[in-house]
Amino acid sequence: MKIILVRHGETDYNTASIVQGWLSSHLTVIGQKQAQFTGQRLAQKSIDAIYCSDLLRTRETAHEITQFVHIPVTYDSWLRERNFGDFQGKPKGTLQHYVKEHKLDLLSFCPSHGESILDFRKRVVDAFDNLLRHEKSSTILLITHGGVIFQILLHLLQFHESEFEKYNPPNCSLTILDIRNNGHTFHAINSIDHLTVP
Repeated sequence: MKIILVRHGETDYNTASIVQGWLSSHLTVIGQKQAQFTGQRLAQKSIDAIYCSDLLRTRETAHEITQFVHIPVTYDSWLRERNFGDFQGKPKGTLQHYVKEHKLDLLSFCPSHGESILDFRKRVVDAFDNLLRHEKSSTILLITHGGVIFQILLHLLQFHESEFEKYNPPNCSLTILDIRNNGHTFHAINSIDHLTVP
């Protein structure tokens, strides 16, 4: 089985450095172009199934991609970004500052109306493993969020949490891997080569 992971295109909140979480934010013009370039690249792949987060920015990304990859999209909430609760809509870094100021554990701290990193990780990893067990398609495209892709990479590669910046996916990056009974092989990790205009 081949898995292709795509992060959504650039959004208004990305450019403003605002925590999005489950909030709605539209793709920018650049984000739309990124998604179109991604669609053109993916048109060269034999994709059998597309699963997409049901949030607005991933839906808009899927819309652009499926102009080139003519496969029905299944929208699923397990592919949503982490729910940052009351920290959604606030400047990036606000949550981390709050955790440090109050001497809390970053992994287990659960924002009001949100989910902790550990709860988020369990949601993503459990659903991803379930997909691998039950999905019969040969090549699966997952259109999702940076946090989700990071958790899947962390799950498969077993690197340290502190390596977030190294594995944090750029907008519309591609991660491609083969999954077999004896393990997995990565062909690309967070690649943005397809976004470079010749």
